[in-house]
This record gives sequence, structure tokens and C-alpha cells, in this order.
Amino acid sequence: MMMLSSFWRLCTSLAILGLLAWLPSARAGGSYVPMDQDQLISNLVNWVRNQNGGYVSDKLEFDSEEGQVYVSQDIAVNEVLIVLPGTVPIEYKSARIHSHNEQEGDEDEEGGEEGNMCDTAVWLVHEYLVNHSFEKASSADRTGGLGYGPYVDWIFQSDQLHHPAAWSLEAKELMDFFVGGELEPRNLVNYETFDSECAQQGTQLYHYEKDDAEGDKSGRKQQSLDINQLAQPMLERAYQWLLARNWGDEILLPVWDLIPHHNGEEWHNVDFFETNHGAPWAAFSMGAIRFIPAGEALFTSFNQCHHSTFCDEGLARRYMTPEMLYHQGFVEAYPRRFGFLTGYDYDEDEGLVFEVDQVGEDDEEELFVVNWIQGARPNLLQLNYLHAHLLRLRKLKEPVQARLAALTDPEERFLVEEYFDALMTAVEQAFVQGRGEDAVSRSDDLSQQKENLALSLTACLLQARGNIISMQECRRHSAANDGVDTEHFDELQDRPDPLNYAFDIANCNYPFTDTREGKESIQSFYQAMEFEHYYYEEVEQRDTCLALAGIPQSCTSFRPHYHEIFVSYPASFVKKVKRVLFMGGGDLMILHEILKY
Repeated sequence: MMMLSSFWRLCTSLAILGLLAWLPSARAGGSYVPMDQDQLISNLVNWVRNQNGGYVSDKLEFDSEEGQVYVSQDIAVNEVLIVLPGTVPIEYKSARIHSHNEQEGDEDEEGGEEGNMCDTAVWLVHEYLVNHSFEKASSADRTGGLGYGPYVDWIFQSDQLHHPAAWSLEAKELMDFFVGGELEPRNLVNYETFDSECAQQGTQLYHYEKDDAEGDKSGRKQQSLDINQLAQPMLERAYQWLLARNWGDEILLPVWDLIPHHNGEEWHNVDFFETNHGAPWAAFSMGAIRFIPAGEALFTSFNQCHHSTFCDEGLARRYMTPEMLYHQGFVEAYPRRFGFLTGYDYDEDEGLVFEVDQVGEDDEEELFVVNWIQGARPNLLQLNYLHAHLLRLRKLKEPVQARLAALTDPEERFLVEEYFDALMTAVEQAFVQGRGEDAVSRSDDLSQQKENLALSLTACLLQARGNIISMQECRRHSAANDGVDTEHFDELQDRPDPLNYAFDIANCNYPFTDTREGKESIQSFYQAMEFEHYYYEEVEQRDTCLALAGIPQSCTSFRPHYHEIFVSYPASFVKKVKRVLFMGGGDLMILHEILKY
């Protein structure tokens, strides 16, 4: 660790001295010219091929404009396409370039500093700046034995990363506007940045104010300022790259991260084969998991990959379409997966998890099918949650479109609009198919009849808001649509009832010897009910008290004084009691009073 720390400081000094000469020419349009995307990818691929043990199949064709990788020839199942030797992957770094007030990093179990995103972002920027400070030096000379120049060039000059952290405030506010406080991804306005997450750790790339008696101190300060101003946006870019391209929150895999994500058996065709991660000169081997015909694009999976460390068993139910947009800056293609914490879920941690897939087209309308990841369709309360959000999103469509038109960045506008449409479709299809319907279409100009059918009987009843005539219309409409399951209830379960309903509340023949005469206890499916019987000698009266789940509710002796006021007092303000909202239940004595009217 001491050797690494010394190397770090040496590289820092070299980078600063080199940049002092390079920065002015760069600002003035000097010799340094960024490479085009094809050249960047070509350099990166050749760099991996030139590593000891590195391999990239010559059957792969990289399309920088589309951001795709195609195969030029048929690929057999299990054919290896990429091998990354241990010199290529970049693990999270821990050795910091300290500021004047050096702060030690967290120590791992072996006594060294733990790798983290902040220090890794610093390292990536450092590699890039050193690389372009010594253009004539070899790759080994630039980086102390191993050069990552082609990969850091790709990181800082690629046009394939449009991370939400770098979006305009207007785009972030628009996302927060329609996502709301319950759906995901929320709170993009306060997205984490290098500055917000790393500054508190004292991690800085350059803080150069060396007092050199033989030099011009003020000049060095100005040059130091130039370096810091250049480095700051690069640090944010590096931090965003780590958010978007890391595997398992611990490692970067050059070239492999050129292959995009797409779930589904039809699309997902390449994945990890074997991994010796952690061993000397470890290798990551990737290849075809099915036959791939010539001309087909390659896709892997970021949440269902064949690697137990990077994609654990539950990742596909935690890291879904919203999380991919939040962390990686893209809206995944169908199938899309969502998880909603409705508050009425069988699994309180996962929520309601489902997948929406596009299955074809019918009369120019998209057809979708919903797969319930946890096996069961949503219950009635979850359906109410979906319905509420569906109505909310539909009302927001016009204001969202107006605010989209005001966004100046076309990439931001495309991603925000795509996610709004994805979210709307997911909520709509989950609600409609949660009622029991099969694959259905979505169209912005659905007729009123189709709209009513999609909303189903339960939704229609909810909209009726208790109006008897409207509710009758809902039922008539449902009955008229034969062959369509528009009514859905929780499935009935045949369970034996162990309750004995033949019992005496008070047994007058019981030989009482004390004030407490007796007690009956009954356990229902929901709670314990206890009836306790008392005899008051002073007034020569008996009393029965009810307790639910151990909590006293009421007694016969004072029940009228307690319950009559709850009903009789508000009833005195109306001419005639016609409709009463009775919530809860308890001992039902409130209902007893209501029925008097």
C-alpha cells in the first residue's frame, strides 16, 4: 500500500507538470483533437486484443452510430467472443490523491483502504489527463506499467452516455412532476454527484498551491486553478460513468460494456461464461448462450446475467426499468419490469412486481401482455392503487407534453417522453390485465366503449362514488359484455371454520363465588374475543364486558351512555337519516344505534 501511495503522488506531480504545458494549447485549439467514435472503439478493441490473454472475436462489428454490436458470421452456442484478462478490468480504487489536509480512507479487513466510487473517479480523470500530457510516451510509461489510455479516452469522449445526473434542471423537475412521491425513479432533482458525494470525503484531484522559492508562486496558483477547472466536469463525467457501467458496484469491464442490455429469450444472447475474479491474472470470458445468426445484434442482461456476484437471485426484482433509467440513463426495451410498493403487498420489501412485454401488433395497435413475477394477480387494494395512478397519469399527459416541448436537449426530451409512455403503459396494462383480461392493446384514441371495457366493472364502480344509478349502469354494462372477465374478486378458499357459534354469553346457572362470574374466549380468523361476566352486589346487577384482542371495548352497564351520543347527536342535525357511513365495526353497538333510525 505504501508503494501504491508513493506511485500515486508521483503520477500526480507528473500530470500537473505535463498539464501546465498542455492546457494552454488545448484552450487555444492546439494539437490535441478528440477522436471520432469509430476510432475510439477501434483503439479500445485493439487495446484488449494486445493484452496478454486478451481476445475479441473478429466476427464482431461495432456500430458506434447505433450503439450496437453485430456478428458478421453465424455464432455457435457456447462460442467465446470476448476474454478480458486480469490486466483489463478496472476494480474500484482506494489510493487517493489527497488534498493538503490528507484524510485516510476506510480500511478493509486486510488493513488497506476500501475501493470506492469517489477515488475511482479521481483515478479515471488522472489516467486521462496523464495520457494526454505525454502524447509521445508509451502506454506503459504513462501509467507506471499498464496503460488504460484507450478505455479512458472512450469514457471521456464517448457520446453514448446521457446520464440523468447531467440532465438539465427542467428535465429533472419534469420527471419528478409525473413520477410523484410513490413511483420510481423519484427525486432526480437531488441526484447524487461527485461534488455532493465525494467532497465531504476530502477527495480532490488537484489542489496544487506549492510554494516554490525559485518559481513564480502566483503563476503556479493560476495554473493550478486552470487544472482544477478542467478536472471538475471530468470528475462528474467519471462518476456518472461509474454509476452507469459498473458491474456489482465494484468493477468496470472494457469492451464488454459496449454490448447493450435487452432482456427476453429472443434478445438476450451473450453472457458470462466463467470468472476467476480475484485470482492473479483473472479472466472474464463471455460468449454466446444460444445460436446467433449472422447480422444479429448482441445483447446481454444487466439484471439477469449469468454471474452470481453481479446478478444475484433477487436483483431482477430490485433493479428494473426505473432503476436502469436512474443509474444508467436509458429506458430499456420490452420486456419492461416494474415494482410498486402499494402498501397492500404480499411481500412488503418487493411490492407488486410485474413485467410488461410487447407481443405483436393488431390493426396498427400495440399488443401487450403482463407477467406477474410473484405468481399472483394483484388484489383489489393493489388494483385501486394502480387505478388511482392511471387516472393521475392520464390527467398529466397534456401538461407533460407542454413541458417536454420546452426542453432544449433532444436526448433529454426523448428519454423523458419515452419513460412517461413506458410508465403509463405499465400502469395501464397492469390494471387492465389485473382484472383478468389477456393481452390487450393500448391506443391514445380508444373509443369510449373500449375505455369503459378497459377500466372494468370495479373501476366503474369506483368512479360512480356511491351513486346508485351510476352503479347500476356499471353492472348493466358489465353484463352486456359476454365473454370478457370484467369482474374480479379475490379467489375463494375452502377453509374449515373451527368456531363454535352455540355458546351462552352469560350462564346464569354458574355458581358465582366472587364479583367475576365467568369468562368465554373465542379465537376467530382475525382476533381473540373475550366476554367477562360480573355481578355487583351493591346494586344487584350483572354486567358483561367485551374485549377484542385483549383491549376492553364496552360493557352492558354503560354501553347506552357511550354509543347513543355518537349517533343521536349528529342525527339531530338532519331532518331524516337516510344514508350513513359506518366504518370499522368493533362491537357493532354503533350499528345497533344506527338501526334505530
